[in-house]
Amino acid sequence: MVKVKLVHLLPERWSWTNTYLSGPTRHSQFLYQLVPEGRGQCRLRFTGLQVERVARSVTPAAVARRARELAREDSAMWRHLAAAMRRDVR
Repeated sequence: MVKVKLVHLLPERWSWTNTYLSGPTRHSQFLYQLVPEGRGQCRLRFTGLQVERVARSVTPAAVARRARELAREDSAMWRHLAAAMRRDVR
């Protein structure tokens, strides 16, 4: 599967956006910002809108379930990335 994304860097705000231009989640957009939290630490603030096309009507419960799945997947991905970055820093 090929996905085309547009990434816009905003270094003065320590943030970036990621917009999907093609693929099954076209028009989805994710906003990231690094927020300082004390000396040598920061927190990643994430806001996302994932657009998925479905062939049938979807209930609010199904949307909530999918949102929880995506949150778990994204959290796991960021935990793996944070662990890899810690290893690189050492």
